Amino acid sequence: MKRKSDFMEECIAKHGTPRLNSTMHFTFKLVLLTLVVLIIISLLSSCSRTPSTVVLEAQADALEETFEYSGVGELQVDGMFFTVEVSGYIGDAVEGRIAIPENLYEGNYVEVVHSKSGGVLKVEVKKLKVTIPPVSEKALISIRAPRDINVNLMTSSGSIAVEGFETDTIRLKSSSGNIKAKDLSARIDIASSSGSQDIQQCKGTLTVKSSSGRISVRDVVGTMSVESSSGSQTYEVIDGNIRAKSSSGRITINKQTGVLDLRATSGRLEGYEVKLTGDSSFQTSSGRINFEFENDFNDFSFNLQSSSGVLRVGESRVKGTLILGNGPIKITGKSSSGSQEYR
Repeated sequence: MKRKSDFMEECIAKHGTPRLNSTMHFTFKLVLLTLVVLIIISLLSSCSRTPSTVVLEAQADALEETFEYSGVGELQVDGMFFTVEVSGYIGDAVEGRIAIPENLYEGNYVEVVHSKSGGVLKVEVKKLKVTIPPVSEKALISIRAPRDINVNLMTSSGSIAVEGFETDTIRLKSSSGNIKAKDLSARIDIASSSGSQDIQQCKGTLTVKSSSGRISVRDVVGTMSVESSSGSQTYEVIDGNIRAKSSSGRITINKQTGVLDLRATSGRLEGYEVKLTGDSSFQTSSGRINFEFENDFNDFSFNLQSSSGVLRVGESRVKGTLILGNGPIKITGKSSSGSQEYR
């Protein structure tokens, strides 16, 4: 009887080493190719990004996310208590960075979502729990966007800073956060409850409302309409008309050319190096009115009234009512207990 090994050796000597036939060889290669394709698909899926190119990175003290969108015509941000910083540049894409403090993302207290629809990019902070603990680090939404898109930013207690846009409309609103606007050319609407407002190097039509926050306006060309309750208002180096109203805060004008319409309940009205180009009005209940003009007094005709304060125009000094001059620019002044002085 032949052993199995002897039989195998005899078969190999007669027929040669066994090989896979062509059908088996093709099947093997097809299986191998399928495995490779599946591996590639798996890798691509694990690395895939949304159309905004989102990247998440856990830092030592915050979770940071970056995003990018193109084809944006308007940016809308609801930042809640996050600080919102937006700057304009000459480019096509909106590039953003979000920093969520460590204690907030570990406790799953908030999330920041963003999406684009019809050319409008919305970035929104959403509360996931009713109570939010004090943040351990700065909660931030920082965005760089094309300077010609419209901007609409809103927060509850977070501050807002925006600069470098030349567009149609910019709207900024915060309940108690500070607002800073710089190097803007647009129709600008700003509103806050108790936060301060700092506006610099802007052009266009400016509308500002504040309950108790300080308002500072510097190096602005355009028309301004401003209202505040108890916060002071300061204007410096202004080329344009100012219509301002304050309940108890002081209104101060320094280096302005244009028309003035100023009203205060108990706040003081004062101006220095002011050049009036048209009829202007000053009214206060108990605060003083004090202005130094660059104009020649021959440009003015005064109609002043005061219940108990003294009225002074140049060297003239009276009480009660003062009508003086025949100039083309009419100045109307009215005060209850505060004096008025024009130099």
